Amino acid sequence: MSKKYLTIVTNNLTASLLLSENPDLKVIVPGGTIHKEQDICMLRGAETQEFLQHINYDKAILGADAIKFNSGFCLRDSDTRNIYRTVLEQADQKILAAGSECFNKNAFYPFTPLESADIIVSDERMPEDYIDYFSQHLIKVFTTYDLKTT
Repeated sequence: MSKKYLTIVTNNLTASLLLSENPDLKVIVPGGTIHKEQDICMLRGAETQEFLQHINYDKAILGADAIKFNSGFCLRDSDTRNIYRTVLEQADQKILAAGSECFNKNAFYPFTPLESADIIVSDERMPEDYIDYFSQHLIKVFTTYDLKTT
């Protein structure tokens, strides 16, 4: 599959500006209210969610603030949780990314159970019990080590 003319939909304004520099990418951003956290600007709110629910996604790549067996994938704020749920409902393939520091942590807003993911991307320090769990549930796991060696 060629990566030319790939369409990316993101509510991350910071990422959209970087991605727009590639002429082979079409970058779409929804409307909404700008929220800045550290050095990242995101679009959030009802307008963002409304826009995103009318799109079908081949792949959804989403991050998590916390991951725990009994809670699933979690976030720190409800606006982002609502957006993620909307996107996941419309996605053919669900890819969840999180650093090893996110495992066995709590965050206020669960957005999807662990077994709903198709692919997990983390670093090489991902806890073994989670690797085993994902393997048992036929969820592919890629670590930064795997990505460097492929």
